[in-house]
Order: sequence, then structure tokens, then C-alpha cells
Amino acid sequence: MSFRPRLFTAHGLTALALAALGLAAVTASCTPSGSAIDPRFHGAAKNALEQLEVQKHFVPHAGERRIRTTRVLPTGQSVVSDYRESIRVDAQGAYQQECFEVLASPYGDAGAFMDRMNSLEGFLYRYRDFHVHDADLLLENYVVLQFGVLITVARQSCYTVQLERRDDPYSTDPIVRWDLAIDTHSGLVLQWQRSVDGVLTDEGVYEWIEYNPSTPFVAHVPSNSERSFDAGEERDLFDYALTTPTLLPLGFQRIERARVVDPSDDSVWLKETFSDGVEVAFFLYKEIEPAATATTARSSKLGTTVRGGGASSSTVSTGGSELVSVESGDVGITQFVGPERTAVVAGRIGSDDRRWMLESALF
Repeated sequence: MSFRPRLFTAHGLTALALAALGLAAVTASCTPSGSAIDPRFHGAAKNALEQLEVQKHFVPHAGERRIRTTRVLPTGQSVVSDYRESIRVDAQGAYQQECFEVLASPYGDAGAFMDRMNSLEGFLYRYRDFHVHDADLLLENYVVLQFGVLITVARQSCYTVQLERRDDPYSTDPIVRWDLAIDTHSGLVLQWQRSVDGVLTDEGVYEWIEYNPSTPFVAHVPSNSERSFDAGEERDLFDYALTTPTLLPLGFQRIERARVVDPSDDSVWLKETFSDGVEVAFFLYKEIEPAATATTARSSKLGTTVRGGGASSSTVSTGGSELVSVESGDVGITQFVGPERTAVVAGRIGSDDRRWMLESALF
């Protein structure tokens, strides 16, 4: 079976206007200073993208999807995950997502990989696949290359959307592209492909889907007691002063603040989510009991990362604190552990961006 099935083999049709959704077939060019679609189509595109912000979470359906991710490690080794999962969603936003077949995994034990995927059910459902987290930010940061070519996915009529992020063409930042197939009736994204500099990193497709199913399911229950909050509410939720990154990756803005509880030790963390409209990055922070003899890292002394240990992770110690970075393809995590506080930045952003976010929040 070829996993990249049909995204642009669409019945020989030209780009079509989809009047019911207020869409038009659009091509756009990118200027050196950023990216924007033709202003004539801005309103229609914004309306459609705003619908995508909520559609997935409230369209009752059941289906099965094939998911494939490819990560290239700093060593040059490619790590592939390829599996199938079931998905159930009801009209109130409850969901169940379960990996049931492993075709390829970085683990020697397929069962261990399946358990890992299912233990991350909530996170993967919210953040793994294509989501419009903020339509305005998306339109600021991405070129909308096309709306409208009709194809069929899982026996559903879909229109295609091509999005591409191009920052300063004189920089070395990768070009991120999303190729999407969206059900014309439900508004669900039934197929997605993400590539960086022309190399596929993520792809997913519904192999079958049923709308308004009658079969009951056991909904996912979050284990971290996550609660979003607005400015002014933090005093009732935290017993320590909060901080936030002030240096962000180009095009990213904060879209959510939340209080989460680590179920392993009941510690309370600040979780902030940042986005460019599609991609996300996270800042996690907590204060801990100060050690009597420890020395807190001062100023902007996070040290210089030296890769080692298989070239996918690194550790730097300075001033009684430790900085740990882990890279897996274009996904990275950087954690600062000090005697009185710890912070984590994670996401599809570069190692320098992660360090700047940490530094601007902590020092």
C-alpha cells in the first residue's frame, strides 16, 4: 500500500470555487518581508480557517486513521513511526483515540510503542495533527497557496488547501508546508501532509469515517487537571510568582495559559502555549523548595551546548544548575533545572529559539 494516496490526483479538475464555504481558489506570492494571501480573499479564507479551529472537536464521528512520522536525527539516521489508530468524537467534544496496529516503530517492541502512543492520547489528539490554533496568526505567517481542488478521501468529497510558511528568504529557516484535504460537508481535515524543505515529516489519512455513529465509547479523561485561566486569576491558582518568555520565535504569540498538575507528585506547573497559527511551542514552569546550600544560576549563563551521547541530546551544567536539550528531527525539548525552579520549552522550534525563550523567562 502506498501511504501517500491521492492528495493531488484529483479527477483532473481545475481549482473550483466552493460557494457554500465562501472559498475561492487562490494563488499567492510571498514577499521578502513575510507572507500573505491576496487581500481580496482574506475574509473568505479567514472564515473558513476559523471554522477549522473548532470543527474537529465537535463533529460527531468514528473512523480509523493511518499515521506516519519521520524524524531525522542529528546523526543522519531516520526514525519512522507508522501505525493505525481509531478515533471517536461526540458533539460535546468528548473523544477517544487509540492506537491498535503498529506497522513500524523506533522501539523493538511494538507493544511498548502502542502503549506509549495510548498513554499520550490527550496530547496527540490536541497537538499532533494539523490544527488551526489561531486563524489570524495563520494568515499572518502562512501563504495560502490554494483553496478548492476537489478530491475523494475515505469516500468523502474534500477540497484541498495548501499552506506554506516562508520567513525571511535570506535566512536558513526551513520552509514548512501543509497539504490538506478537508471534507466539504463536515469541515474535518481528513488528510494532511507536513513537509520541511520538501521532506515529509508527518502524514495522516482517514481510511474510513462514519458520521453521527450510535456506538458508545469511553471518553478520554485528562490526568493532569489542566485548567486554562485569564489574567488576574493566577493568584488563586499558584503559590509562587509566574514568569513568561518575552523572546519568542518569529511569528509566534501566546494563545493560552493553564495550570496543570503533575499526577506523579501533585506538583503544580504553569503551562503556556504559543503558536504561529498552526505550529505550537510550550513553556512549562514551576518553583521548588530551595536547597539550603545550592547556588542559583545568575544572569544569562545558560552555557554552550556541546552535543554528545549519540548526537541527539546534550547536557550543560553551570552555577549549580543544569540545561538539558534533546533533539528528534525538528522537534526539540530544552529543560532548565535549578535549585529553586525548573522550566521546559518544547516544540517544533529551533534550539536557539528554545534557549532564548528560557533565558528571557528566567533571567
